[in-house]
Amino acid sequence: MEQLRKLLNHALLKTDDQHKKNVLKYETVNGETIFLNRDHLTRDQINLLNVFLTPIVETARNESDAQKFWKALVNGDKSLINHAPITAPFYQFVHFSINSDIQNNEEFEEAVENFFTTEITVVWNTKRSGFIVLYITEDDIENDNEAMVEAIMSDFFVKMTIFQGNKFSNLEEVISLYPWEENTLTLARNFSPNNSVIKKEKLIPYILANEVSDLTKKMLTETISSLREDKELLKTIKVFLECNLNTTLAAKELFMHRNSLQYRIEKFIERSGIDIKQFQQAAALHILIALEETMENN
Repeated sequence: MEQLRKLLNHALLKTDDQHKKNVLKYETVNGETIFLNRDHLTRDQINLLNVFLTPIVETARNESDAQKFWKALVNGDKSLINHAPITAPFYQFVHFSINSDIQNNEEFEEAVENFFTTEITVVWNTKRSGFIVLYITEDDIENDNEAMVEAIMSDFFVKMTIFQGNKFSNLEEVISLYPWEENTLTLARNFSPNNSVIKKEKLIPYILANEVSDLTKKMLTETISSLREDKELLKTIKVFLECNLNTTLAAKELFMHRNSLQYRIEKFIERSGIDIKQFQQAAALHILIALEETMENN
């Protein structure tokens, strides 16, 4: 423990400073609590501390009326619909998940608020997931989700994934809208695990594939059944589709020479009979791959 104190001396705080912002709290193996200034630690140092010490996560503070309202409403309490503490012409959910606990939820919420021009309410479902309610007027500017996620991940040393849902004005829609959007985020995390900002438009093939019956999936994916064993070829073609049929861009993504990629594309067309250089056939294949992946996931 003394060695650790020497290594982290620049970040150690006195007990009197423990209520300052950006403070990380840990319990040692001896039951001692130490306080560290997060601004003076690197990401690697925090990751190591989380392994060798026990992070102390602050107990949840009292929820605001708005937080209580939205939590009850998304869980099906229709009696609250006419008693919203904050009203607006339109509302929108931004669903989020993070890969580790936040030690101070209030700091996280303040950081999120800085990226929105409209009023918001942050609601926690668990220690690692929740949703942001946007109260939208006609004049509100579209928020920069990419910038927000990048800042949160940098400041709090977490991986964050978000999915922005549809705008709605009728609170009765929440009962069906919220679970659909939550399921869509779960779907996105399964099939696009590397994407931090999930866009609904890119998920359409997977959303549709997830709703199709098993029999329909089986019948349609027979088209590419002969290629199932050639995972590398299918992966190559999927990247080609995701790069908008741009061979130069796809070759860079795959760290492959353009001529080698062209050879694989021709090989795929010959074996499958699907000419992916044609938009309609490429779009059909994109859906077939989504069907195949949902079958594998199930």
